[in-house]
Amino acid sequence: MLSTVMKVGTKLLGLSALINSGRPAFDGCYRIVGVGGASAIEFFDRPPGNGEYPVRILPYRTKMIASAALAGRDVISSEFTGCVMASFKEDHVLQIGHVDTNAATSQRAAWDARKTAGLEVVSEYDTTGKIQDAHGAGAVILCVADGSSGAISHFHVSKSRYEYGHTKAAKSPFTERKFDTLYTVISSGGY
Repeated sequence: MLSTVMKVGTKLLGLSALINSGRPAFDGCYRIVGVGGASAIEFFDRPPGNGEYPVRILPYRTKMIASAALAGRDVISSEFTGCVMASFKEDHVLQIGHVDTNAATSQRAAWDARKTAGLEVVSEYDTTGKIQDAHGAGAVILCVADGSSGAISHFHVSKSRYEYGHTKAAKSPFTERKFDTLYTVISSGGY
């Protein structure tokens, strides 16, 4: 389970581009690697291969409640700075949702209305006011829903820019440099 390998100090590679893509939920995979003596989790937009684990990515989508069926896969979503992540049953199917609570949208009210109308909420984590000054200016919250139960765990993560590269061709002195956002787990709220 993804949330059990995310400890304080764990680095998350490749997740930023996926989570900020604005796409509907999609299936990807992750693998656990060692980077400089620390544990890292690397995410990919493809089916899992040898030694990789399936995961459903639920990107933040403005002005909507982004949702997807859990389908037995852990679901990861971020960058929470006040939104809600919830698992709920709809038409007897366990769903996961990332509720945009931006004050300029009406999604918070729509979510509250659905709950009042009898939506069966399994687990919910509201990130409003949960980022402390002690977490730093670049901190956000990342949430993971358990693929079988829908239980939601949350993690405070710091964001920093990192650079990586590889040689373009064999025996070539040229390298291709890429930049990405690196998330590092700075605290865990568990379930």
